[in-house]
Amino acid sequence: MGALTSRPKPSDYKKVAEDETPQSGSDEEVWGCMESCSQFSRPSSEASRSGEEDSIFDDLCEGRANSLVLKSLLSCPLGVPEKVRTILKDKREHPDARVGSKLTMFDSCGPAVFLLWPATIMNLCFAIFLPWFANMHTECSEFGTPSYPGWLWVIFAPFLAAMLAIEWRCLTYIVMPFLHWLPAMPMPFFKEPPFLLWLSYSSAVSVISHMDVMTQGLFLATTLHTFECPGYQDVNDAWEEVWSTSIFSWATWGSSLERLVIISWAVLILQIMLFAFFALPAQGVSFTCRSEPKGYASGCGLFHIWHASALKSLASSNQMATCSLGHLELSIQRADAELSNEKPDYPRALQILSMELRQLLLRIICISFITNCTKLQARTTVFALNRMVAHGSMDWEGLLSIGLAHITCAVALQTAIQGAWRVKRERHNILQSLKEASFCEKGQGVL
Repeated sequence: MGALTSRPKPSDYKKVAEDETPQSGSDEEVWGCMESCSQFSRPSSEASRSGEEDSIFDDLCEGRANSLVLKSLLSCPLGVPEKVRTILKDKREHPDARVGSKLTMFDSCGPAVFLLWPATIMNLCFAIFLPWFANMHTECSEFGTPSYPGWLWVIFAPFLAAMLAIEWRCLTYIVMPFLHWLPAMPMPFFKEPPFLLWLSYSSAVSVISHMDVMTQGLFLATTLHTFECPGYQDVNDAWEEVWSTSIFSWATWGSSLERLVIISWAVLILQIMLFAFFALPAQGVSFTCRSEPKGYASGCGLFHIWHASALKSLASSNQMATCSLGHLELSIQRADAELSNEKPDYPRALQILSMELRQLLLRIICISFITNCTKLQARTTVFALNRMVAHGSMDWEGLLSIGLAHITCAVALQTAIQGAWRVKRERHNILQSLKEASFCEKGQGVL
């Protein structure tokens, strides 16, 4: 017992070390061999990990147009974040019972929502600050019409660059669910457009929408400055005559053109704030991947949403087409997947469509009916009145503003109409399937 509990002597350690020391070769040779082994093993593990990621992206890109370019976009350093790739590998190894190995917005859209909040603040500040700054540098021409210096467009460049950078980063977080569930991204006049074509189209829509915010601010600045230019009285008299013949002539406040223009601009600001209010958490939430599985209260507790709903609201209000297009098609595919399981989940399928319908109605009311109608009416009216006193000269800035407004309004209207029709058709199909399933169960019960 004493031999077992006695402490070893230093000489014992020395003897063991001598016994375990190789009898041939120097220490340098041993360490050199170990280093060589580590150098060979490290590339092999990295190559294995790279090959595994390549196989994942190969499966996603297979059968798609421009598959090599799409794979490069996904795997480049500015492509799909590492966290999303990890979740993708985990789902391939451990498929979900309901959706299999496919990613959903729950898996990856949390960080994108977090990035959209500074974009919302930036967009709101730019929309408020621009008219005030442009009005300071607007002057009256010899014909009594206002004009602003062209260098004002320089301040639009950093704003556009920042918004597009945030939009691209958000897209890298949410693109995987789209690629998993949709055969191709939606695009007008194309059934299955190549990804690069869709990316070019949606990016162009985003740029035009941001330019529309810029022209809206310049329009407000130049219109308000009109009231300080010679000849404004003619414009004001013409507008009062037009308003007196309008069906809204009973609203006497509408006879002030200045007030109406301010209202059209305020509606844009109100739209951004309303969408932000809908997505604003009423409690502390996490914006990591796979966070808030049960949702959270928003809008001072008036709503209960998930990160996917917040993403749709903020992306729409910030004119980010690449992050807002395709959600309707994704929701329809998700609803169909819930019905394709061994035990169809009809309530879950209807809930997915109801959440999408709520977003759609919010866009129709706030964007198509209120913001766009007010914007088109105000810009067209002011353009026509300025043409009246311009003595034949053309207001190209005003014409550009009206053109951009019509393009953005047409895209929003087309998306709203198509979305409402598809949701209605899908909802009808689900209810019809539910009735048939209930009828079959009753028949089996009778038998």
